[in-house]
Amino acid sequence: MNLKPCLRCMPLKSDRALTSQTQAIGTNQEFNSATSITSQIACVSEQDRLVYRCGASCKFASPPPPAVASITVDPSQSERLRKSLIQVMDHNLGSNLESLLQLAPLGAKCIRDQLPSLAMQYERMIALEGPLAVHATGLPTDSTIESTPLGDFLSLSLASLVGEPFQYLQQNSGRLVARLTPSPGLEGKPNTGEGSGEFEFHTDDRILAPSYSTELIQLLGIRNDSMASTRFLTLPSILSRLSRKSWQTLSEKRYLFKPPISFGAKMPAFSDPLPVLWQIQAGHWQIGFPIFNCYPSRTDDEAARDALTELITLLRKDRSAFRFVIGPGCLLTFLNNHGLHARAPFSGYRLLLRTYIRKDLSPLRLKSQSSGNVFDADLLLS
Repeated sequence: MNLKPCLRCMPLKSDRALTSQTQAIGTNQEFNSATSITSQIACVSEQDRLVYRCGASCKFASPPPPAVASITVDPSQSERLRKSLIQVMDHNLGSNLESLLQLAPLGAKCIRDQLPSLAMQYERMIALEGPLAVHATGLPTDSTIESTPLGDFLSLSLASLVGEPFQYLQQNSGRLVARLTPSPGLEGKPNTGEGSGEFEFHTDDRILAPSYSTELIQLLGIRNDSMASTRFLTLPSILSRLSRKSWQTLSEKRYLFKPPISFGAKMPAFSDPLPVLWQIQAGHWQIGFPIFNCYPSRTDDEAARDALTELITLLRKDRSAFRFVIGPGCLLTFLNNHGLHARAPFSGYRLLLRTYIRKDLSPLRLKSQSSGNVFDADLLLS
């Protein structure tokens, strides 16, 4: 009989074997107000039967949902959705993103009516009651790369299923639907969406507080000549392999984060000390971690350095992440702080449309004293 992790209860690796017949693989842990660790729940698998030590009252006793929900849109569905979206766009007086944003709720209704399973998975994902990522293929998209009005409108409509799209003024010239393709002079540069070099595991925009950063990252494929892959590694998978000591250390405010390259040179060099891991409610952890932009806040903090090294080693040796080739008509949307994503280096032309999504933009509007959907990141840091 083996002690096994319950991914819904957030496993934490045990430090010792329970018996000669029982190998310790995972137990649930939660930090109290003093940031110490207390054991709560363990799940035991015996002949494919789950027994929960916390008893039948455990709210996570049912099997967890799949980490990734995959949806295939058949050609007839795709064509009907294309015609519906174009019909809505034909009533638009302009093709700019601001005009398309006003029509996005109508586009979202088209998606709900014609692709209800996709809409349902979006809703379950952002409510933290379903998958951590949604992958769809066969969606309608533009045949050209110079102008992508259909892709832009589809991106905004999908975002409107569960919240509002937004962007930072410093990224992609403030374009609400960002065009991710190598920028002149940055070809081959690693760890940026504007380059074609390897982009290691990361979450987006950790330098900002969670209330000012994106909840969902949405990627819609337009072109991907070299079939470059995008990886998504779920947080439960990471935590199940992290030691007790490192988990606790990474949950403390002992780390500095540099701003992403796309934010430009005017941002501060580092954030204030922040944790890599934090808990938003019992059993629900989040992560904010760019592997290439995180450092211990004190040079003499060996425990912080050791925990960081353990996490980085785990990630660089990982072979369990989900892999996706985001080609034309392919969609990948995931919870930013519930996993890490990465991209392989590539050659040739690649264009993705990226949209940031939050359920509610009022914290950003209040902080920046603005009313639109594009925000100055400098104001969100002050």
